[in-house]
This record gives sequence, structure tokens and C-alpha cells, in this order.
Amino acid sequence: MARSPRHLDFALNYEPHNATQVELFHRADTAKIVFALGQAGTGKSFACLAHALSGVKSGRFDSVTLVRPALAAEEDLGFLPGEVVDKIAPYQAIFTQLLSDMAFTVPPNILRAIPLCFLRGITFRNTAVVIDEAQNLTRTGFRLIITRLGRGARLYFAGDPDQSDLPRRASFLRSAADRLSHLPGVQVYTFLPRDNLRDSLVNDVLRLL
Repeated sequence: MARSPRHLDFALNYEPHNATQVELFHRADTAKIVFALGQAGTGKSFACLAHALSGVKSGRFDSVTLVRPALAAEEDLGFLPGEVVDKIAPYQAIFTQLLSDMAFTVPPNILRAIPLCFLRGITFRNTAVVIDEAQNLTRTGFRLIITRLGRGARLYFAGDPDQSDLPRRASFLRSAADRLSHLPGVQVYTFLPRDNLRDSLVNDVLRLL
């Protein structure tokens, strides 16, 4: 029996801020796997989350699942106290900021966060999955996530291949995008320095470091 789409009435106040965001937002509807690559501050996660939520609003998806590798940058805070939801809260804070920036309200139970280590055995169905900081995924992590792809789902991998917190050459983001880009249903969007939405000094600093 065919699945009837569920249309949800909520405000999505999103306006693309650069040409690559526009391209992703208007062309990624046909993709099953989306790669958004580029330096920090170009709006990769912003565009992916907005596009995913627009799919919920239109009835394409039932929900949005947020995944972020729990890997600290440089410093290790050790084991965090509390339940699972408390432990992953610091790693999901970026999505809270993005939702605030979009200035819209999402109905309860539309957004959920799952730690990468809990994905085994799960199948994503009728959901948009946004994997932020994807440069911190190893080959094993990528295989774990991609093999969760079920009917009616879409995966968004957003990250900066040049800013990984993994040991040298352990990040699999760029390699995965290169190897999969020719497959039907896979789209790769490269955000350029000109897409930077932060202080213009960022581009100058990154060019020199």
C-alpha cells in the first residue's frame, strides 16, 4: 500500500545566503545522499537542515534525524555525566543555534538526535538524516551510516574535509564524496571561500595558516 504523505503546517523562515546554498536547496530534492563540503562558515549545515525540514513540511519526510560524531576538538573533557540525552547535548548545540537562526518553530517529535555509536541496527525510513561535522567520520563510520539508508530516507553529510579532528588521513569525507559522486542519487555540493558568511578576515587567516 502506498504511503500517504503527511503535510505539516509550521513556519520555515529560510533564505539562502549564497549561490551554493541556493543550488543545494533547489536541486537536492532528487538525491538520496547529499554531500555539502567546504570550509567552516559557509552555511553547509544551515542549508542541509533547512532543506531537510522543507521535506518534512511538504510531506516528503516524517522527521529529521540529527547525527554528529562525538569527537572533541583538541581537548578531551572526558566522560560527560547524565543520561544519553545529556551526554550528546553539547554535540547537538549547533543544531539549536541553527534552528534559532531560522526563526521558526517545529512541531514536537519532528527532530531527534542519535549518537553515532547507537546507529547499529537502526534503519532510517521516511526521514531526513543530517550528519554534521562529517569530516570526523572514518571509513567505518561512513559505512555504518550509509548502510542505515532505508526507503524514503535521505542522508546529508556536511563537513570541512580540511578541518578534521581525526588523526592524519583518517577522515573519509572527501574520499567518500569522490568515490560516490558518479552514482545516481548522489549529489555533491562544494562551498567555496566566497560563500563565507562569517567575518571576511576568516578567509585571509585560513589562506595563511
